[in-house]
Amino acid sequence: MRRILITILLVLILAPASQGAEIVVFALFRDVAVITVDGQRYQLRTGEATPEGIILLSADSEAAILSINGQQERYLLGSTNRIPLGPSQPATPPVAAEVRIYPVNGMYMTAGSINGYPVRFLVDTGATYVAMNENTAKKLGIDYLRLGELGVAATANGQVQIWEVALDRVKVGGIELLNVRGAVIEGGSPEEVLLGMSFLGRTRMLRDDGVLLLEKKW
Repeated sequence: MRRILITILLVLILAPASQGAEIVVFALFRDVAVITVDGQRYQLRTGEATPEGIILLSADSEAAILSINGQQERYLLGSTNRIPLGPSQPATPPVAAEVRIYPVNGMYMTAGSINGYPVRFLVDTGATYVAMNENTAKKLGIDYLRLGELGVAATANGQVQIWEVALDRVKVGGIELLNVRGAVIEGGSPEEVLLGMSFLGRTRMLRDDGVLLLEKKW
């Protein structure tokens, strides 16, 4: 019995501690990245994700911007990184609710969700609300025709109808806000969901060497 206990202790002592998944940036092209996650190879286009939830936000010949566990970082071609994934990631205290958004072709775009549905946001400080077109609203299950407040907005193409709605949850990275004002715009524009001031105004916004930092106000 003693020998069995000693063997178990030795196994526990010698077993390597989990250091997270090994992510290697294997090849890069414009808007395409080939990465490996613990040896499993994936080819991702912008906006696509691996089964582990790693999202490619942008890529060029030098680096890829990946969203991992809600955090965005820049990974160089050929780099090898150890990243905790999923439940193995240590809990993040509320004070650390910060999101880093890197510019893509001069615009700040980021993955997020509305009412639990994944979307792609375009940061727009000139937009009053979190704004989307009618098709996007329908895909997200937003019953704007019944629950929305009808109004009119001026755009570059003239006046359009809008429906003001309440969005239960809007999340970007580790920042989740409840009861955010939104707007559904008549027609097919904008193509991306605009992350407007009804969300941004409830965060602290800073720019650090071109990177946009969002920090939740508590």
